[in-house]
Amino acid sequence: MTVADVLLWRNKKQTLTVLLILAAFLFIFIATGYTIITALSKLLLAASIFLFIHAKLPEKILGYKIEKIQESKFHISEDKSHQVAMSVASGWNSAMVCLKSLCKGSEWILFLRMVLSLLALSILGAASFRNMFIIGVSQCLPCFCRV
Repeated sequence: MTVADVLLWRNKKQTLTVLLILAAFLFIFIATGYTIITALSKLLLAASIFLFIHAKLPEKILGYKIEKIQESKFHISEDKSHQVAMSVASGWNSAMVCLKSLCKGSEWILFLRMVLSLLALSILGAASFRNMFIIGVSQCLPCFCRV
């Protein structure tokens, strides 16, 4: 799938899928003004409620058989969980090495990079997608509207 295929409607199914995903993104993040954490928490809440209600449903409702979700769908192999744990431990260890070097006070470049990245993260975390969309459109609009 290329951008040209989607924009020129060569594959209508792919184009409609992309448009539906963009519309869902527009509604969830921009129209409602949710941040990423708010949207993810609401998504996890909805998924938890769905799974709980689905588990409590009887085997048949009005003659229709309801297939239960197997427990194996939620199982993670031991190798995969070990790999995830090692990845988390590696990230933690590298963060601790950075913090130790910051405590020594000798690396000003690392200090400035950390301060700027944490500042940018705090600004992005506080802003909603709606505000970022409005700012982005207002910055891009003069580029497309030459008089």
